[in-house]
Amino acid sequence: MVKIMTNEEISDRINQLISEYLFPLQVLQDVQKRLSDSKCPHYALQQLRYLENNIQAGIATQREVLK
Repeated sequence: MVKIMTNEEISDRINQLISEYLFPLQVLQDVQKRLSDSKCPHYALQQLRYLENNIQAGIATQREVLK
């Protein structure tokens, strides 16, 4: 069974990834522009997958945790 994510869950996950990883500015600008163009949850989910793909490809790097 596949769980459908709400807009809020998608937004929370995107914000979590952005706070945990360093993405190239171009990637962040692209996601921001696309999210501002459409409020469709399916489109937002595509942007989440785009960020996750950048992480998997090694384009985004995990931020160091300050202690």
